[in-house]
Order: sequence, then C-alpha cells, then structure tokens
Amino acid sequence: MNIAVIDLGTNTFNLTVCNILDNQYTVLLQYKVAPKLGKEGIHLGILHADAIERGIQGMQVLVEKIK
Repeated sequence: MNIAVIDLGTNTFNLTVCNILDNQYTVLLQYKVAPKLGKEGIHLGILHADAIERGIQGMQVLVEKIK
C-alpha cells in the first residue's frame, strides 16, 4: 500500500510518499514547496489573500506529485 504524508508548515510544505509492506516502509518520493505563508503578516495572526493563494498553488503541486 502506498501512502502520502503532507506536513504543512508556515513556510514550507513537505511531502513524503512511502510504500508499506509487511510493517516495513520504503520511501518512494520526498518533495517540498515553499509557499511562504508567513510572509506579510503571520506575526499578526493573519494570512493575506496572496499567501492563501500561494498555499493553494503549493498544495496543487503536491497533489500532482502524488498522482
């Protein structure tokens, strides 16, 4: 069985895809994108619209990698 794990950080989204067989795993792919969600105001507790758009685009890249 293949599984994908996505870690969504403030500035970097990390993707790891593994194959699991008999309680052992093999890493098939590791990839990261840097949408920099924290740029322009995360210290104020807000995400600007352009940061949200960068995040969506970053997720779309990861989904394509998973496919």
